[in-house]
Amino acid sequence: MKRISQGTAKHVEKTIFQAIRSDAVQIQDPKDLRQADRKYAGKLYLSVAKRIGFMVPRRGRGARFVLNERILRYLVLTVVPAGGRLRYDTFKALVGARHGLVFDGDALGRANSWTGGAAWGFYGLSMDQWLLEILEAAGMLRRLSDSCALVENLVAAPESRAEEHQP
Repeated sequence: MKRISQGTAKHVEKTIFQAIRSDAVQIQDPKDLRQADRKYAGKLYLSVAKRIGFMVPRRGRGARFVLNERILRYLVLTVVPAGGRLRYDTFKALVGARHGLVFDGDALGRANSWTGGAAWGFYGLSMDQWLLEILEAAGMLRRLSDSCALVENLVAAPESRAEEHQP
């Protein structure tokens, strides 16, 4: 998974690099291209991603995506309705659809083809156990059984917060 994450990070940086050089962008001077690369393109993408903790290591080669608790909370807040809950599989599917992040073997295999690699699958291997553990440690997961879990957004719905402040 580490190599796939590194390959995806490199692919995103390469896509940004190529986008600056597309015919739609009209940059004539090579100095401007170098400045665009350094200040606005893949380097900016990498520095912001590393600053918010979405990529490691902070310095050096081999940048790869990681998932920390702050980013996990963001994903839960943007996918699960306030005060609500979703089945774990539904949560993973919505995060994949809305944010392009995948966690299990089959989705990871399909996503690998996006970067030019071969589409492959693990066919049932549980690669997302770490995600269950992180969600549970953060207090955002309720296990109902071995095969079913709910991801909960513990933030109160806006209507209930408005009622709390009324005299």
